[in-house]
Amino acid sequence: MKLYFTTLALLIVGSLFAQDCAPGWTFYRVITIDNSAGAELTDYQVQVTLDTRALADAGTLRADGADLRVFTTDCTPLSFWGDSLGVSSTTRLYVKIPSLAAGASVDLQLYYGRPQAEAATDGENTFIFFDDFSSGAIDPTKWETVGEFAQFEVIDGRAVYGSTSMNPGPRFKYARTAASFSDPVTFEFAGIVSNANGFGFSSATDPLNRILFRQSGFGFDTINQVAVIQDTLSNGAARINNFPLLRIPRGELTTQAITAGVNANNFLEVTRFANVGLGDENVDTTVLTEDFDVAGGFHFIMSSFAPNFAITLDYLHVRQVVDTPPTSSVGGALMATPSSVSFALTSEQVRVFPNPVSAYLQVIVEVPDQIYLSLHDVTGRQITEGRREESSGTRWTLDLTDVARGSYFLRVARTRNGELLYTHKVLVE
Repeated sequence: MKLYFTTLALLIVGSLFAQDCAPGWTFYRVITIDNSAGAELTDYQVQVTLDTRALADAGTLRADGADLRVFTTDCTPLSFWGDSLGVSSTTRLYVKIPSLAAGASVDLQLYYGRPQAEAATDGENTFIFFDDFSSGAIDPTKWETVGEFAQFEVIDGRAVYGSTSMNPGPRFKYARTAASFSDPVTFEFAGIVSNANGFGFSSATDPLNRILFRQSGFGFDTINQVAVIQDTLSNGAARINNFPLLRIPRGELTTQAITAGVNANNFLEVTRFANVGLGDENVDTTVLTEDFDVAGGFHFIMSSFAPNFAITLDYLHVRQVVDTPPTSSVGGALMATPSSVSFALTSEQVRVFPNPVSAYLQVIVEVPDQIYLSLHDVTGRQITEGRREESSGTRWTLDLTDVARGSYFLRVARTRNGELLYTHKVLVE
């Protein structure tokens, strides 16, 4: 499942309120990026882990995550991309940091809580290379083919490639990124493989020089992938039969990651191969020295051995690799300043009393639409919902007799689309 968003970061003012970088957004969290042990970074894709499932379940984040935003402390929006938004306790956000000095740390701020917001994904500007095939067609500026092919098209948002089975050598035919790479980078992609296709790399100087990670033949229930160099029109031969030996489900969409680059001796060096979904990885360094010329760089490829063994790619992104990556931590949820947010309703249309309150909170809302009320603590967790008194149609009662003392926020939202209309701070005594 592909899910995307753009993040932003804000300067905190006080313990509960942030600078008004995202008017209309209800919640924010501070993200601290710690580069105290690393070198200077430029346009780096820092990884942030966020429990979006909990936020969506609490009703503070849209289920598709479209309302996520991130800013720098001066309110500059930052590009980002994320996976499994709204459905995972370990959603990975990749935020592009323009610059970060060696040994330094920086605070960003993540905003959410605006149901009517449109998605702001920006994978194109976040990564070195990115394609999720959302345009519905193969982009010729991003992809090129080598040899004949029977199929190379986008079906249901995924690229599908199948070679012809005509001689010579169906395995020498493949599709590859138009861009080539030399510096160590991580290729992360979601694909569907079988025992007769695979992903890998090709030489930028010799298109018949390539390596393919494919099934080793140990079984058909999963894909035990090994490195195979295919160096001739007669399909080449296996060069390594014990790397990376990871279990990749056959015929199922699986997220994989390969970290590779050209080393000082102009050999392709693989330092990580992972099944990201299962959390399984091989981090043994493997240097591919035989029959593979990468002095001029290399391309990411997808290959199949016949039309009926087409390979599927859901997305591919390529990001930087550094010796000591920065770490990230996400703080607790805070409420944005209600007074700084422009809402559809005003204080004249929403009356809340008594405030402070110790038992029953009365709310009168002057709006013709169907609405609902909910009370949340400063972390965004919903405490209670309001009920309408049918006699008046505009008066609501919230029973707060069992609510702990403290500060809370009342949310007034439209029933039909969840649009946030108003927020009011409530003190329970």
